Amino acid sequence: MGLAGGAGVDGSMFEVLPQTSDLPDLQRCKLCGDRWKPCICSYSLSIEWYPCMLKYCKSRDAGGKVSSYKCGIRSCQKGYTFDYYVPQKQLCLWDEET
Repeated sequence: MGLAGGAGVDGSMFEVLPQTSDLPDLQRCKLCGDRWKPCICSYSLSIEWYPCMLKYCKSRDAGGKVSSYKCGIRSCQKGYTFDYYVPQKQLCLWDEET
């Protein structure tokens, strides 16, 4: 999943997370008390339902023989968490809710 091709997210609004050795005192935004300090922002994304495999059901014919057939689609759930650098905590206010 890339951000290229006009996917609706402007990549320039996110900065590449610097190496931790460059910013030894950088903390997570939800632990940071000052809204004007830089911090590491987290954004969680959860996909609650997406089709991931076929569902098979079993049936028994008149002679008692069992056979399986496709009877639907199973759904799965997936979660992602993204960490990135923000120059000010106020650019990451949703992180306070988690």
